[in-house]
Amino acid sequence: MSAKSGPSAATTSNNSSGRPGQPVALETYLASPPTITETLAFPSTTEGASSGMESKNKEVKGSLDQWQSTWDSMNQSRK
Repeated sequence: MSAKSGPSAATTSNNSSGRPGQPVALETYLASPPTITETLAFPSTTEGASSGMESKNKEVKGSLDQWQSTWDSMNQSRK
């Protein structure tokens, strides 16, 4: 079995951040403002979100109920 010749490409020995253990890419990410996608995915406040969620849940439930009734009627007509 051969000996390990050098460090893996997944590790870095040049951490210019000055903080041991924290990758430079993580520091860059944490220092930058959130992107629009992150802002939409993780809103900072939940006020108003619950009422929006409730209406969305009702809309989805209505669509699923309609689909189920259509499916059941199709199944009854095949018998």
